[in-house]
Amino acid sequence: FEGFLKLLPKELDGVRLRHALEVRNPTFDTPAFFDLAARYGAAIVYAEDDEAPEWPRIDQPTGDFRYARLMSS
Repeated sequence: FEGFLKLLPKELDGVRLRHALEVRNPTFDTPAFFDLAARYGAAIVYAEDDEAPEWPRIDQPTGDFRYARLMSS
């Protein structure tokens, strides 16, 4: 996964880019993943979906912004 993060551009045409990671497997809910995301300044998406309760709900500050996706009815 770190190889992927290394490929993410920091800017495009002079505009700073920020990245958010939405993971849907509970194996990502680990301190090692939080540390990796923080090292690259990527926010981990806090996702809630009534249709997919098995998705991890990760609430970790790893970037300089937060991203939440709430998909409930």
